[in-house]
Amino acid sequence: MDQPRPLPQDVNEETLDAFFDTVANRIGTSNISRDPTSGAPIGPHGQSSYGDPFPLASDHTPSGAVRPETVEEVQLIVKAANQFRIPLWTVSRGKNLGYGGSSPVVWGSVVLDLHRMKKVVEINEEYAGFGPSVDGLFFQSNLGVVTKMGMHCTPAPEAFVKCEVAVPREEDLTPLVGISTDLLRRRILSNSPGLANIVCLVMGAVDNNLAVRARVAPYIGTSAIPDEVLREIQAEQGWPWWVNLFSLYGPQDLVEAQLSVVKRAFEAIPGATLTAQLHTSAPGQTLDAEAIGEAPEILSQTGRPTLHSLSSLHFREQNAGHVAFAPVIPPSGRELYEWYLKAKKLTMDAGFDFVADFHLFARYTIPIDLVMYKSSEQRQMRSLLKELTDMTVKLGFSEYRTHVSFMDEVASHHNFNGGAMARLVCSFKDLLDPHGVLSPGKSGIWNSSKML
Repeated sequence: MDQPRPLPQDVNEETLDAFFDTVANRIGTSNISRDPTSGAPIGPHGQSSYGDPFPLASDHTPSGAVRPETVEEVQLIVKAANQFRIPLWTVSRGKNLGYGGSSPVVWGSVVLDLHRMKKVVEINEEYAGFGPSVDGLFFQSNLGVVTKMGMHCTPAPEAFVKCEVAVPREEDLTPLVGISTDLLRRRILSNSPGLANIVCLVMGAVDNNLAVRARVAPYIGTSAIPDEVLREIQAEQGWPWWVNLFSLYGPQDLVEAQLSVVKRAFEAIPGATLTAQLHTSAPGQTLDAEAIGEAPEILSQTGRPTLHSLSSLHFREQNAGHVAFAPVIPPSGRELYEWYLKAKKLTMDAGFDFVADFHLFARYTIPIDLVMYKSSEQRQMRSLLKELTDMTVKLGFSEYRTHVSFMDEVASHHNFNGGAMARLVCSFKDLLDPHGVLSPGKSGIWNSSKML
């Protein structure tokens, strides 16, 4: 190793090696990494190292990794971690891109990499993902290691309509969100809409639209594209300011009725246009997702995950990084627009483009500010995240998910009744993980002996 191996506090080289030896005897030496430089699934830069591909700091480096394949192997690893007091950091595939990758909160933790656990235990076609439901305690938490899960599947539909609502003005975000979330609550829309702004359209066009590229070239990689330039591009290209993507699916006659309601609802926004692409199956059959031929857009509508959007990182700089600031806002267009204007100003004042990756649900929205930054801009990025956090808290909101560097900060905002929630979760942590070896610090959750 060229660099000294990172060690957790109060752990020496001999103890760490003893832990790896114990695990290797059970799962094989090829399934452990005694340092973080290799063994991970290939990352966005072609790397196989563990850690953050877009680092904000150097104090989240793991000391190595272990890769079990069975529940029994996980149990052995957790037992060994308790024996040797080695902190573990649990990941599935370790992407977590924009939130810290596979890097742990605690320096020198061993990554418990579960990407080899990919066996499908059962597919229940009749009931679609029936299973136990204690999952709320374990959604990306550090109260246990999830080794099996049930997924609620949607039966394949007879008909599928891919919808796109485009609106011309920035302030149209208010009615666009209000109408969309109302349709969700009324169950006219059955999947969650995703919103993109004109910056996303610009980023998607610069490689093949010379006129657009010429307009934004002076700003790429140096500053945010000014609003007046975006409006000039909008006028020249005939583009909207916001695009709302969602789908309708089910029996064809039901889908056609839903589409009629949707069209009527969005007519309330002056200048709004709705584009709908209908896909139908043969009589008595259901659609195959492959037959829809979905393009790799900002939001996958057919349930097929993709990393295609990572290609947009090159807009800032080749192999640039990104961080997602992801608050939870009520499903109100008014409150979302107020937050958006403040977040946009902070982001642009810091020299970054505001790339909107907004997700709408019936009872809440998650408007992600997807900030792309160069490796030389880590300090500015950290400062911006702090400003966005402070502004969001002043409005009465917090994040649903955050970068590992800000987990304690975000957890501190949930302080109702003298921090009662933190104390309750801490008691769970003490009971389920008394030695604090499972992803210590994840989501701001620590054992009572480590609480800040």
